[in-house]
Amino acid sequence: MRLRDLEIALESIQRLDEYDVSLEQYPTPASIAASILYAAQMEHNDIKNRLVLDLGCGDGIFAIGAALLGANKVIGIDVQSKALKASQMNSRLLGIEDIIDWVLGDVSSLQLCCQIDTVVSTPPFGVKNRGAE
Repeated sequence: MRLRDLEIALESIQRLDEYDVSLEQYPTPASIAASILYAAQMEHNDIKNRLVLDLGCGDGIFAIGAALLGANKVIGIDVQSKALKASQMNSRLLGIEDIIDWVLGDVSSLQLCCQIDTVVSTPPFGVKNRGAE
């Protein structure tokens, strides 16, 4: 998949209407998410055929992008059920729902059954509330 094709696909997803800045929630533009994921794949081979974990996935832009770039499996975790509902809908609409597991919960409570190859997360961190992420 070309970078522009990934960006177009990510631009098509439904984004959340409201973000809680106290939880460091804000939308990552599709162009930035696509560029980060594409670089991770093209420069480091960190996405395709890998198990990818998206911490604080929000509406799922990084998890969905990783799935579109050929990840074997993606896990997206977030504390906000509204965000995960949007993520689930987006992955269904793009036909990648079997690749992504959406988990409602705090990252510290995540118990993994296997080794994660790549971790992605929305930057920047600690901008509004140090340690919230």
